[in-house]
Amino acid sequence: MKAMIYENFMRMAFRCGRNYDRGADADVYRKMQYALRDLELPENSTKSRNTLEYEARVAVSVVRGFVDRALKKTAMEIYNIDDRQKLAALLLNIAGMQYDPGAIDTAIVEATEILKKHDFRAG
Repeated sequence: MKAMIYENFMRMAFRCGRNYDRGADADVYRKMQYALRDLELPENSTKSRNTLEYEARVAVSVVRGFVDRALKKTAMEIYNIDDRQKLAALLLNIAGMQYDPGAIDTAIVEATEILKKHDFRAG
């Protein structure tokens, strides 16, 4: 479910269809979920703990990078100062929480509400 919310947010931000290059693809988010799950349950994997941690960090960084880019893009397109400041605060929050998927999820949900208010629609 969170993967689809992520994809919808990205599609709204970039006004595009499903597009892996822009991160508007639920599979990008699912890859992060799988990497985090493998890290939580290392006994189900043949990989070393260091490899699992590395893969999880990379996957979270990819999602965070796409969300960061989407927040910056939408902040440039919104003229309401209060909403721009909210998007800037979300951007700072995910930048400070480098490997916290919870912070990314919160930013996505809050930013989606702002975009809906300004009639952004998925392409």
